[in-house]
Amino acid sequence: MTAQINKKTKGEITREKLVGVAATLFHEKGYHAVGLNEICAVGDLPKGSLYYHFPKGKEQIAVAVIDAAKHQVATDLGEATSSAKSVDQFIDILLARFAQNLAQSDFNKGCPITTINLEMAGSSEPIRAACASAFAHWIDLCAASLKQTGIANVKARDLAELIYASVEGAMILARAQRDVAPILRAAPHLKKLVA
Repeated sequence: MTAQINKKTKGEITREKLVGVAATLFHEKGYHAVGLNEICAVGDLPKGSLYYHFPKGKEQIAVAVIDAAKHQVATDLGEATSSAKSVDQFIDILLARFAQNLAQSDFNKGCPITTINLEMAGSSEPIRAACASAFAHWIDLCAASLKQTGIANVKARDLAELIYASVEGAMILARAQRDVAPILRAAPHLKKLVA
């Protein structure tokens, strides 16, 4: 039996391109600093394509960007979980991945949704809800990984939330210092908490 290759339509490709361009711009400049014309210009796409895929405009694009980031980080978490042989290794892999991504972006890109969340969660319910859903999903995945090591359900969820809060704060410091050391320094402290 031959496996069918799932080819994307032109519309799906265009939508993904719009989301990718918007993600990069929002991540680097922030939500308010980016206009729809800039998204179209950087993506070399007609404005009609943007309104076809996102008839509600920039807020709808931001929600799509957050959803895409939610799935990408979930993939990274899954890879960290599957390659780690212990909770200590999981923490090392997770923090190393965040540090590597930050350094590779020349300290321009931390968490893919933090900038949008900080700017818009107080004024846009759809964006706030999308960010809350993404963070909850990542924390749940991290908690599931911790549970596999024998940590009790409630404690695993609390520890996963603390790990994410620590990583978010460490990434903010790392961006300001242009150094991944704050992220890497968090690892031994987080390992003590989960021991």
